[in-house]
Amino acid sequence: MRWFRKIRSSRDSSDLTASAASLLRKLEAEYSCHPSHHNPHIRPIDVGDHLADFGHYDEALTAYGQVLRLDPDNVDVYQHKGEVLTHLKRYNEALAVYQQALRLDPDNVDVYQCKGDLLTHLKRYNEALAAYQQALQHDPDNAYLYRMKGDVLKELHRYEEALVAYQQAVHFDPSNPYHLNKQATLLKELHRYKEAIAAFTNAGDEWEEVASFKEALAAYEQVLQLDPENVKAWQHKGDILTKPRFKRYKEALAAYEQALQLDPENASAWQRKGDILTELKRYDEALIAYERALHLVPDNADVYQHKGEVLTELKRYDEALTAYQQALQHDPDNAYLYRRKGDVLKELHRYKEAIAAFTDAGDKWGDIDFYKEEALAAYEQILQLDPKNASAWQRKGDILKRLGKLQEAQQAHEKACELGY
Repeated sequence: MRWFRKIRSSRDSSDLTASAASLLRKLEAEYSCHPSHHNPHIRPIDVGDHLADFGHYDEALTAYGQVLRLDPDNVDVYQHKGEVLTHLKRYNEALAVYQQALRLDPDNVDVYQCKGDLLTHLKRYNEALAAYQQALQHDPDNAYLYRMKGDVLKELHRYEEALVAYQQAVHFDPSNPYHLNKQATLLKELHRYKEAIAAFTNAGDEWEEVASFKEALAAYEQVLQLDPENVKAWQHKGDILTKPRFKRYKEALAAYEQALQLDPENASAWQRKGDILTELKRYDEALIAYERALHLVPDNADVYQHKGEVLTELKRYDEALTAYQQALQHDPDNAYLYRRKGDVLKELHRYKEAIAAFTDAGDKWGDIDFYKEEALAAYEQILQLDPKNASAWQRKGDILKRLGKLQEAQQAHEKACELGY
């Protein structure tokens, strides 16, 4: 077992510090008795690292000091000690520690990076630039180093060089939205608006990809400042504003309407407008939006489904049934559509057809482990309509067994046998 796991098991701060001290004493003893045969599975640096993890910075520094007394050429310990000193705002000491590490290992990229980051924080930009350039000599594909180099060059008003650095960062890590955003912001400041729009758009797309919606929204807002007629940005803005963390539906609706004013043939925007109007319970307007979307893309099963759901809310069940059937023509394996079709048929008192639809839903869901609960609900719908449906009892039992509900499964199977399955 590694030492830091022992430390992590301590119950409180005093236990943690005591455990670390005890382990360091053992370490000293092992080095003293067997300096060239110490346990290779023990990493002494972990003692200091995990003290730091728990916020015990002074104790961590003590631990690093003890390790360095035993192993004075340990560059990793110097680096970690420097990071703790930086956290404690003991900046001059941290820089001295980094310098010592670099004297021992002049090619250490991580230490140059730490040194550069600290010098950047201290606004000693020329020195920071030198540190990043040293690091890049040894790691020329490091996107983070190029981004930080760009930040420093920008602070030094060397804008064209900064742009080249940001472009290098994007080149080596093209899906990183931080790099893209830095590049876009500088392009905007240099009045290179067309390139800035492309970069902000890419940044927004990447922010969305990692579910950082606040940052994505800010990127698309930047696009719209530069290009108020950018349909894609309006649509993405609408999409983000509908997310659960925002629920700014009226603003989202305004964004989709702006997109449609610019591009009236945008089927996706019509669909999303319909979805927002449905959320706002403006059902008649939602139906109009869905009709426009279907006029443009007549084989869109999702739009037929949403249209059916609105018609169901309006209790226009015959029309809803037609919409679900049209959706199933284009997506015949969609269990949810069969379930919704069954619901409508049940409302229309067409029970035999409803049972068939619920059976299709249950069977399709039942083939997928993730949807076992949905399959069970479908078979229970059948049994509400036809309590003597042996096949439904058998299928219900099968699903219950897969859910690990063995007693209920046995009861369902016995019921199916009683009914002649």
